[in-house]
Amino acid sequence: FEIEFVAASIVIYSLLILLTFGIAAGYMRDFKSALGFRRFEARWLGVAAGVIVAAFVVGAIMTAFGDPAEEQGLAPDRWEPGQGEVFAFAAIVVVLFVPFAEELFFRGLGVSLLKFAGPVVAISVPAVAFGLAHGIPLALPTLILLGGGLAWIRYRSASVWPCFLAHATWNGIALAVAAGTSF
Repeated sequence: FEIEFVAASIVIYSLLILLTFGIAAGYMRDFKSALGFRRFEARWLGVAAGVIVAAFVVGAIMTAFGDPAEEQGLAPDRWEPGQGEVFAFAAIVVVLFVPFAEELFFRGLGVSLLKFAGPVVAISVPAVAFGLAHGIPLALPTLILLGGGLAWIRYRSASVWPCFLAHATWNGIALAVAAGTSF
């Protein structure tokens, strides 16, 4: 990771959070509920773990056709000595900040805005948008499955928090694997 990537990510995802808050504040009567800032039952963490496992299985199948991590271009080719601090900061951004912003936008706000159209639309549209937003054609099936599973959890639990925890876990595992292969 480069410090420029980390800084750009912070700016871009901060803007996404501001946009999400602005839309929610302008169109929703209950801001906190609109974004899914609610308590949730612990069972949703188990469901979220199942979604992660299913997405990793699909991801493993997709690697038969190529390397989505290589296609994204974020995985380092090799470990650069002296880059530990930048990597640690990037890890915090990728594992916590990015999932928070994306979950608020796609699952928090997206599911709320589309609930009027029924569960199929409220779940599938944010799932496909999430997959496409990543710009990785080879990872599209995996990302749509992950996004759809998390949108279903958001729809059923009314909370964005299990989705955030699952997304953070997903990114953390993916980052650990990418870092492990670069040594």
